[in-house]
Amino acid sequence: MTSTQTPGFWLWKELTVDDVATVGNLISLIEEADQAAIRTTRQEVESYFSESQVWLAEGAWVGSELVAFSFIRASRSDDGLALTVSGGVHTRWRARGLGAELLERQQENARELTRRLGYSGARMSMYIDSDQGDLANLATLYSFTESARYLQYRRSLVPKPITPELGRYLEIIPLTKEFEPEVWSAHQKFMSQNSLGTVENYEQWLELRSSMVDKWCFVALDTFGDRPELAGYVLCSKFRSFTTDDTEDEGYIEEIAVLPQWRDRNLVENLVANCMDAFKRDSMKLIGIDLESDKNTDVNQTAQMLRLYNFEKVAEMIVVDRDI
Repeated sequence: MTSTQTPGFWLWKELTVDDVATVGNLISLIEEADQAAIRTTRQEVESYFSESQVWLAEGAWVGSELVAFSFIRASRSDDGLALTVSGGVHTRWRARGLGAELLERQQENARELTRRLGYSGARMSMYIDSDQGDLANLATLYSFTESARYLQYRRSLVPKPITPELGRYLEIIPLTKEFEPEVWSAHQKFMSQNSLGTVENYEQWLELRSSMVDKWCFVALDTFGDRPELAGYVLCSKFRSFTTDDTEDEGYIEEIAVLPQWRDRNLVENLVANCMDAFKRDSMKLIGIDLESDKNTDVNQTAQMLRLYNFEKVAEMIVVDRDI
């Protein structure tokens, strides 16, 4: 990928790890202008440029100012190569054709990355806020179709909800290294049943875990037998909501799952209650979670918990895909 001057007077150049701060500042500016329900942390931006994953990034510059960015992450799935694309345009440079050019270049770069990795084709995915009508229309013009939809929910940590009684022989404890392989195995089975897919290997799983807050992650155990069995787990990260500075004020549930034989034992509600206690101890103000709008059992249980605990829907995210 080489530098490219366009008729729009911006120059496209490859982004590297040295551009983390600049990309992070542009993302914050865009999210502030768009009043994004969940804001991207600097740690998350740094994870985009990880050496342990395959990625390709470029930015549009006007002089020394970054006015747009594009990021493509690659992962191998059961049916081939999966590419997740993201990007954004500085608010002052919108409605000038830069967004369409960005999407066009993303597809070209996705094809280049696919060839580089030795694949003849790939599946390309993009996340669009339901309020981003212009981007959704643009994606449709480029043959993207909707494959999934996620609802984002949030509530204050006070008042604390009334928690249903935990089932007999069940207990919830912090996630330790002892249970990490079991959670990884359960994660692989759980994620293979929904649109998000799986991470490629255990090393990438550990990197994903490193972006989370360890003391906010819990496992549910069934202690009836000789050795405790994993019944469920919850993984959490730190985010910032609508704050105008870098203050992180929200505990975010990245993933929550209950294994089939322990469903209907109030585990989802109790796992979330433990998270809320942990968030509050660390001076967070809010708890956030995404819900995939499909009919699987885990989603139904989480939806029941959201109603019981009076969460408010704050945003809706659409996943669109196309083959390249």
